[in-house]
Amino acid sequence: MANRRRTALLLGACLAVGALIVVGVRGWTAGDASPAPLPRGETAKGGESVADEGRTFTFRTRLVPDAGLSAATDSVRIGLAVVTPDERAAYRAWLRGGREGAGPQRMDDLAAVVRWIDARATRDADGSVIVGPVALPAADR
Repeated sequence: MANRRRTALLLGACLAVGALIVVGVRGWTAGDASPAPLPRGETAKGGESVADEGRTFTFRTRLVPDAGLSAATDSVRIGLAVVTPDERAAYRAWLRGGREGAGPQRMDDLAAVVRWIDARATRDADGSVIVGPVALPAADR
C-alpha cells in the first residue's frame, strides 16, 4: 500500500511539473503576452510575495487518476523551471540548422527546475485532484 501511495505521489508531482513547464515555455516563447497583475499584498502559497514583481500567472490544472492511482492532495508541488540563455541559443541554432544530429524534441525538454512551490489541491468527486489556483511569478524574458 505504501508503494502505491509513493507511486501516486510521484505521478502527481510529475504531471504538475510537466504541465507547468509546457505552459511556462509556451507563454515565454509566445512574445508580448503579459500576465495579469496580482492584487497588491497577495501572497503565493509558501509565503512568497509576488506583489513586488507586479506580474503573475494563475495556474490551474486537473490531475486525473491513472490505473486507479490518484495524486495525494497534500503532496502537490509545482516546479519553477528555466532554460538558460546559452541552451536556448544552442537550441535555436540547432533548429535553424535543420535539426541535424541529436537534440531535444522541444525547448521545454531543456528546462531545469530551480524552485518548488507547494500547491493547494482538492479531491473532486470523480477521484481527480484539482490543483490551484496558484499565483506563479511571470517568466523572465
